[in-house]
Amino acid sequence: MKWIDKLTKSRLFDDCPHISEERLKATQGTGDEKVPSENKKPQKENVTNTGTKQATQQLTGQPLFLKPHSPKHQGQCYNATPVYIPSATLQAQKKGHIDASSIQPGANNFLYPPVHNIHEHWLFQTQIHLLGEIHENINYIGKGVDINEPLLPICMPRGYGGVAILWKKEIDHMIRPIELGSERIQCVEIRESNNPNIILTSVYLPAKGSKNHQAEYQDVIDQLYELYQKYNETHKIIIGGDLNEDLNIQTGTKRNLYLRDFIKECNLKYDNKERTFVNSLGQESSEIDYFLHNLPENEFDNKQVLNHVTENTSDHHPIRMSTKFTYESLNNSHAQNSSKIAKRVNWDKVDKEWYSASHQQTYRQPPNKREYERNRN
Repeated sequence: MKWIDKLTKSRLFDDCPHISEERLKATQGTGDEKVPSENKKPQKENVTNTGTKQATQQLTGQPLFLKPHSPKHQGQCYNATPVYIPSATLQAQKKGHIDASSIQPGANNFLYPPVHNIHEHWLFQTQIHLLGEIHENINYIGKGVDINEPLLPICMPRGYGGVAILWKKEIDHMIRPIELGSERIQCVEIRESNNPNIILTSVYLPAKGSKNHQAEYQDVIDQLYELYQKYNETHKIIIGGDLNEDLNIQTGTKRNLYLRDFIKECNLKYDNKERTFVNSLGQESSEIDYFLHNLPENEFDNKQVLNHVTENTSDHHPIRMSTKFTYESLNNSHAQNSSKIAKRVNWDKVDKEWYSASHQQTYRQPPNKREYERNRN
């Protein structure tokens, strides 16, 4: 048996997406600072907020280097790259071998669990292919916020939103992408040999910032309900993502009530563990990242909040959940299939005259050696 370890709220970014515009303004000052001449050594400015957040800016037009915002995250500064995922945000070990101290940085951390859920990757649709450059043994499917009306590369604003699912290439033969839902929902089917298949869904529900957030929120919930109605009788369903509502609190808002009604009507399970969102003050303020599922009690491990990942630069802690599923490696599957394939003659390369003469000679021979010797005498 294998285990799926799925993580949510890991960010890919082009510059520093974990830093909000307000935080960038705080680190960049008012714009009235004097810029050193080219002959002088660039000055560095440290900005401290509540004694826990520091940022260093080089003032000569060089890239901005920022340390992780949360006081829990005291990792190294990161340079801007086309696509970068802090490796520790995606770390996962097989069940029974969870040891954060044993995780080493690097893209190979993608190879521990078979499947990853990604939310708010901040890539537009023309950039989704960059997910395939994370590691040579990783495959993907994803959506940018502009999937219905793709933006031209020359006029892209700062990235936001987006959902994706990553998996090992060795289970390519088990993964079937499903075209369902808006740019906030990405689904795949994981096909098992002996058990019901799994519908894995990556979802990013709207925040409260927009004017129509209530209608948008209910629309995405309705899409999830449609997915549940379609696959509940035949599949196991796992919905992982940023729900942008805290299920620890009965707020009484329409959003919160609508989400709770959906969970109750579909009889979905979830775990309240620890706060997953870090606010602009560096404080863990709410738990808004969840896995909703209909798995039997003995087939999953409860959600874990990975809040001690020093390399995480997102304002959300990654979360992890494990469930059993049976699969066969793609290499083994190919080996077994190749042994069953009947070999066929390539008639384009055969000397047909020689083959005909050989074929006739074979059928002219006596059925056994004794008769052959008798005929010779």
